[in-house]
Amino acid sequence: MSTLDATAPRYDARGRRINPHRRSRRGHAPRTKGKTYPPRAYKPAEVQQLLQATIPTSKYAGVHIHVAGLRLRTLIVVLWRTGMRIAEALDLEERDLDRDQRQITIRSGKGAKRRVVGMDDWGWSVLEAWMRHRQTLPPGKVFCVLYGATAGGQLDQSDVRRGLYAAAKRGGMRVRVHCHGFRHTFAVDAWREKIDIVTISRSSATPASTSRRSTSCPSAPTT
Repeated sequence: MSTLDATAPRYDARGRRINPHRRSRRGHAPRTKGKTYPPRAYKPAEVQQLLQATIPTSKYAGVHIHVAGLRLRTLIVVLWRTGMRIAEALDLEERDLDRDQRQITIRSGKGAKRRVVGMDDWGWSVLEAWMRHRQTLPPGKVFCVLYGATAGGQLDQSDVRRGLYAAAKRGGMRVRVHCHGFRHTFAVDAWREKIDIVTISRSSATPASTSRRSTSCPSAPTT
């Protein structure tokens, strides 16, 4: 006879409680398999609407919900203001942040390449608010797991996707929200500000992919 209590709650590797009634999709193809989506940059109002939705408004929201909302809000700002890929942002450590130079070092980007990106003062103010709370958590990644056996470890991309989906739903957004959309928005914003395409391409794999991204987005001007 097993010594485990069948009624005891179970937790996964990231410290999340497992719903015993949830059906597993293991072995099933993703719902988006075979679908293609054109690149789209978010409008400033849409980004602000999403950021507002990350802040819980219910007085019954627990502390962990507020902390998770602050983490998601900061991650959105970093993706939006630097043009990072989601994998690069989740791999950041505290040593990669240079507030004095307003720079963030990406140690292993696409193709295992190292590069440095900048971020404006407003982005740094949001990041510093998260880092003050981050000091109370175990050492590790900047955007880390909050609780459980892996607290302080790297957050999984699936957790970010769920958080974005929930925030977009709370905010009443009627557009598809995904991590790479903030990279598109960064490229379009830089293009609108007349920043040289080579400068923008420092946050991309090739200048050609950046040019295609910033001219094919519906939100970009056609002049």
